[in-house]
Amino acid sequence: MSDPDSPYIARRDTPSWGLYQRELFWKLNEGNVPVFNTHPDKLEELAKDKLSRNGW
Repeated sequence: MSDPDSPYIARRDTPSWGLYQRELFWKLNEGNVPVFNTHPDKLEELAKDKLSRNGW
């Protein structure tokens, strides 16, 4: 994962997804989890609504 002390972070013009991932993993140690729903049936329903017929 990304080094939070890297001198190159300040020069980035995009988010450091590695640091974000590291932060999320660390929060699990403290009992915190991100709020999101990945229930497969709900994802399938949303995909059907959003994608074109050919995309589906």
